[in-house]
Amino acid sequence: MPNDALDRIVGCAHYHKMTSARELLRETGWSKSKRFAGEVIAIINKSATPLGTSDQRDVVRVIDKGYV
Repeated sequence: MPNDALDRIVGCAHYHKMTSARELLRETGWSKSKRFAGEVIAIINKSATPLGTSDQRDVVRVIDKGYV
């Protein structure tokens, strides 16, 4: 996996923006997304911190609205 794809996965996972194979492919353009999506998403879900604080929820709202 290219480093830029890995960096994008980490960034998206931090803000809970990558939850499916389609999102993995769209966000990274990684050619093996379909083949390994299940494993990558499982690692993200296992490693990601839950959305618990209001600050985290506010950041996600800002990203969802396209301000970032």
